[in-house]
Amino acid sequence: MPIQNQNSATKTKTHGVDEAIRYHAQLALAEAELRRKLYGSKHRGMYETLKFGITTAVIFAFSFSVLNFSAYTKQASFWFANFRADILGEEVMLDKLEANINETATQQKVELPPILAEVSPADNRIVIPKFNVFAPIQEATNVDLKKSNWEEIETQVQDALKSGVVHFPGSAEAGERGNAFFTGHSSYYPWSDGKYKDVFALLPQIQVNDIVTIWGNQKRYDYRVTEIKEVKPTETDVLQKTDDYRLTLMTCTPVGTSLRRLIVTAQLVK
Repeated sequence: MPIQNQNSATKTKTHGVDEAIRYHAQLALAEAELRRKLYGSKHRGMYETLKFGITTAVIFAFSFSVLNFSAYTKQASFWFANFRADILGEEVMLDKLEANINETATQQKVELPPILAEVSPADNRIVIPKFNVFAPIQEATNVDLKKSNWEEIETQVQDALKSGVVHFPGSAEAGERGNAFFTGHSSYYPWSDGKYKDVFALLPQIQVNDIVTIWGNQKRYDYRVTEIKEVKPTETDVLQKTDDYRLTLMTCTPVGTSLRRLIVTAQLVK
């Protein structure tokens, strides 16, 4: 074969190899670019989703805290008071309280008279000394229990809750044999009417053997807590009549939600 033809064939072969190398290099670059876009897009999507989730959670937590600020303030104050009592000791707290009373009386030059008799409130009241609860008891009026119209009953109860703790329609009266059933808000919308939107905010802190007092028709009835439990909103058996002298308190839990109902049962002792 002539030398000129050999050189031409060699050049053609070399050119083909170079083209193949360039082609594979371009293919590798295209594959890398596609992989970068795919994985980069995936990572950006995960980052954006995570960012959105965290932002939503923060906004929800802030809004939830604002809506239930009053109830949470009561819980925080109660917790701090108990924490302080545990640190200082009950005796120290009582000594300080007695010293403050005596000092005030001395400064004002007055004599503290003994309590001769317990004065009953003019209206019906529920008293839980542990939580400084002294709230009026309201009745849901114009309720026809025979029709079993629960939506109407719920409307009546919600309206009465604006003015205090509600004695549930059809349940026993305080001091009577049966199930005297009372319900109150643990927290409610801050823009809603009424002063008792968080009257039972501290009820989840109640304990067995705590005392709950009901004043009805200027008579006092003391109940001792015997059971504390949570139930679903659909569990209405807590309203059933009983043969004992029972008091039942109900509120929503956790505070600020209506997911479950806290049920506190107590028995008449006085």
